[in-house]
Amino acid sequence: MKNILKKKNVKKSNSSHNGSFEKNSVGCNAKLFYFVLFFFFVHMTLIFTGVLRGSNLLSNLFTIFFSFIAFLSLFFLYRKVPSNFPRERVGNILLLTSVFLFFLGDFFWAVEEIFLGNLVPLGGVADILWNLAYFSLIASVGFFISFSFVSSYPKIIFLLVLGLIFGGVFLYWDISEDIEEGTFNLPHFIQDLYPVYDIILIVMISILIWPIIGYGNKFFIPWFLFGLGVISRIIFDLVFVSISENGIYYTGHPMDIFYVAFYVFLVSYASFKCRGELKSYNQ
Repeated sequence: MKNILKKKNVKKSNSSHNGSFEKNSVGCNAKLFYFVLFFFFVHMTLIFTGVLRGSNLLSNLFTIFFSFIAFLSLFFLYRKVPSNFPRERVGNILLLTSVFLFFLGDFFWAVEEIFLGNLVPLGGVADILWNLAYFSLIASVGFFISFSFVSSYPKIIFLLVLGLIFGGVFLYWDISEDIEEGTFNLPHFIQDLYPVYDIILIVMISILIWPIIGYGNKFFIPWFLFGLGVISRIIFDLVFVSISENGIYYTGHPMDIFYVAFYVFLVSYASFKCRGELKSYNQ
């Protein structure tokens, strides 16, 4: 009888501990959401008023700040997902890894600009880390799709193959053009890879979000915010390739709003997902 009572007490203490942790995680994510939203508007104001144009230090600090907060928010989300949701846990750890690599890339970009005086350091350590981050991001979306509302996996495979073909064709066309113009080099090749990742991600995000558009339930808002974050990054990538080739990009450029919006939307995704799915995890 005593052993039974002990077991019950242990279960109660564990459940209360888990419940308090989950509530704290939700609370932290909610606070991070409002915190990062405030600084996002501050960042936009400084960009549009031209304050950040001549300040590499301030511009880079903002970027590092947003990427770190996104990592922290996703960490709280990952800790909240129970072990009986293995695919979602794997998807979240891959997303967490991706954002950590993006954060490291932002950090090394800042180091090169601020301390080494290498403005817009294309093809450096930052680009290597960002390429790895994209691989992890694509893998995470793949895991999210695997437990989503999509029912026809042959269609998924077809669309992914189609995305790879379009990406491959674009890469071949761009490299051929660079070779003809005599501008092909490693930094240029690395920049050409980003649109390929973007094409693949556009297809994957469409597969992930399309089935739940119009449902208006708790699943729609976080995944929609996640999709907006990825689309923000894609918009930045596609414009960055053009403006960097023309030598008109600088850290603090108005396009950086789309860059940091990627992190802001990820914080929003984590916040809404924590609040919206707390009950479903406990059922």
